[in-house]
Amino acid sequence: LGDVYKRQDRWWAAFQSYRSGNWEIYRVRGNGNDFAQLTFHPAADTQPRLNVGVTAIAFVSTRDGNPEIYRMNADGGNALRLTTHPLTDTQPTWSPDSTQIAFSENPIQLGYESDIWVMNVADGAITDLTQDNLTGSWQTFVSDGTMPNLDYLPAWNEKDGMIYFWRGVPTGQQKFGLSLQRVDPKGGEATQVADLATSLPGQIPY
Repeated sequence: LGDVYKRQDRWWAAFQSYRSGNWEIYRVRGNGNDFAQLTFHPAADTQPRLNVGVTAIAFVSTRDGNPEIYRMNADGGNALRLTTHPLTDTQPTWSPDSTQIAFSENPIQLGYESDIWVMNVADGAITDLTQDNLTGSWQTFVSDGTMPNLDYLPAWNEKDGMIYFWRGVPTGQQKFGLSLQRVDPKGGEATQVADLATSLPGQIPY
């Protein structure tokens, strides 16, 4: 799992690997040169995402006890924790101007109701973009008849500035209606881009 971006006519890749016996983050140029290990922590460092200028990397780390969003320089320096949440923050993605990071809170893989959040890198202010006023296990909600939105895997679109993401709506135990949604990072209701219930019936892609 990793990310690729172009800077000054050179392609760079950041990726996670277990080659050292622990999940760490590495970077390399597109031609295979300048290979380097960027993190050296006993915790798991994963899901690296390069910003547009290839000057910073957002990533997920468990070094403070649970998965949180961090950022560091593209050379691995100045690692800084960005989120502080008792559960799980993962799947970071940079805005096109590198001033914000969108991420998923409580991703569906862990069995929780999940939302898409956006953070200002400069001041740390965060906004829940897909708040449905539900928190906890979606399996509990299904059992009592409530159908929360399970929003995850955000991706920022450089062309329209919108955040696209998967939305799963439980239709029963281990069954979901799936769609592709988009939301304005400034706020507002998410809108459906494509109904995937036919092409991916009852499935949740990871």
